[in-house]
Amino acid sequence: MSTGDANDMKYRKLYDKYFSIHLSQGSKEGTPEAYDYCRRWWRQSYIRKWLPEDRRARILEIGSGPGYHLHALNRLGYTDLRGIDLSPEMIEMARTNVPTVDFSLADAFSFLPQQPGRYDLIIMFNMIEHFTRDEAIEICRLAFDSLTSGGMMLVRTPNAANPLSLRGRYLDLTHETCYTEKSLVDLFKLTGFRQVKIIGVRAYNSQDKLWKKFTKGAFLLPASLLYHSLLKLAYLAEGNFGGIVNRDILGIAVK
Repeated sequence: MSTGDANDMKYRKLYDKYFSIHLSQGSKEGTPEAYDYCRRWWRQSYIRKWLPEDRRARILEIGSGPGYHLHALNRLGYTDLRGIDLSPEMIEMARTNVPTVDFSLADAFSFLPQQPGRYDLIIMFNMIEHFTRDEAIEICRLAFDSLTSGGMMLVRTPNAANPLSLRGRYLDLTHETCYTEKSLVDLFKLTGFRQVKIIGVRAYNSQDKLWKKFTKGAFLLPASLLYHSLLKLAYLAEGNFGGIVNRDILGIAVK
């Protein structure tokens, strides 16, 4: 995730021990429950409809972490999967738990220039916020060049239009910025993508269990709808008509 002068950013040494320092305390990261939760999340229709129909499509995940998403895609039948990450601990965990997928310890800024026009789909989930704005522009341009004609990039990130995302913005020492639907569109269009769509998605938590999902649905959904309505009213009072206020946003960009 670093390039040029960014290599001198000392706080990014956190990536060397990202699991043991940032994730390990009381964490269920890397457990079967966490992989199973992500698998169920990908089976939801609103996200699955953006996947290629061809199960042989070439798919790359930048910042693959423990391999949750590629494990889920593999379970959905996709076979040509590649994940890259800067954290040796994350790569070791992914290789151990998802042996059917190819994971590499690699810097995206060095890796992508070697992959012109190769991938049908590139995903970056909870990743773009780790880059400075200039780095985000560069990584999206490199991703654009690494996609086939008509290829797609999926980017999920906390939504700066939702005040609850403020905690996520500062939860991680390596987070650099936060996006709204408008700034994410600007990023995609600036880097060459011809079709862009932004949708709101529910907050992702790999530690959720199935019973929690149903409990939240029964008891917290009304509160969530009320909260979103109040947010929209607050923005309306400021003259901002419309807009996405979900905790997370998903950007879909087509080359």
